[in-house]
Amino acid sequence: MIVIPLITLGCALGGYRAPGASLAAVLPGWSLHRHNDGGAAVRWGRSPRTSGAGVANTHSGLNNGLHNGLAAPLFVFIEGDGRAWRTRSVRATNPTPHQPVAADLAALSASLGDTLYLGRPCQFFTDKELAQLPQCTPTLWTDRRYSREVVTLMSAVLDKALGVQARPLILVGYSGGGAIAALLSARRSDVLGFVTVAANLDVNAWTSYHRVSPFIDAVSPVDYAAVLADIPQYHLLGTLDTTVPAVVHNAYLSAINDSAQSKTIVIDGYDHSCCWQQSWLDQLHAALAYFNDNGKRDSVPAGG
Repeated sequence: MIVIPLITLGCALGGYRAPGASLAAVLPGWSLHRHNDGGAAVRWGRSPRTSGAGVANTHSGLNNGLHNGLAAPLFVFIEGDGRAWRTRSVRATNPTPHQPVAADLAALSASLGDTLYLGRPCQFFTDKELAQLPQCTPTLWTDRRYSREVVTLMSAVLDKALGVQARPLILVGYSGGGAIAALLSARRSDVLGFVTVAANLDVNAWTSYHRVSPFIDAVSPVDYAAVLADIPQYHLLGTLDTTVPAVVHNAYLSAINDSAQSKTIVIDGYDHSCCWQQSWLDQLHAALAYFNDNGKRDSVPAGG
């Protein structure tokens, strides 16, 4: 585990938006879409550089060795849990994040190559729209946020975004989106590697740390430790993060036996939401270099 000192003083909270901000306001110029599934829905977007689901973008900043002559990897960003709770005991009626960190990181990354952004179920919908989606209930974005049905839904959204032509993927997940990124990596064969930012990769260790009830029907990355141990992965933590402290991440590392395919960077002075945008492109370049140097995944998707 490597600790990087904070060089830039202060924290840029440029990712904060007023409650109810639309995805169009967060990702201006992106092609925005909606995926409906059984009364639940997910907003997703494609960067302006992506002219089609199967069009490769061989940006000079991306080492060709990473994709070994295949189509250039597609970056897929997955948002955090959003506003799941109003208070410790009262569920939020709308899970749209006030500070969509993953969306900010996706916007910054679009210059590197084709980029997708996946909101989490029921985020970026108005209260009126949520009323028309029978499965978009507070239980879905609280107790069931890491359930098998949610992971299946997120995989279906990704399939829809990819279209008919397969692309190698690099998944990037912020906070709870990091757990989803790991779970998708375990069950899909098209993921080259995944990057997490302030992610709770051991869900049970996380709930235990915060002394809250376990999630309903939750799946956790540690449940697929044997598969994930063989997938290149790059993790970013902040020394001031009290939402996902190092003890939670260390529980995940223990589960995967601190795999040689895994690298963890701890940044001094960063907390859960601040200041990931500031050094993001440097961190993403470092992650890509690490993936280039650490070969390819050899594991079989876990499925289910």
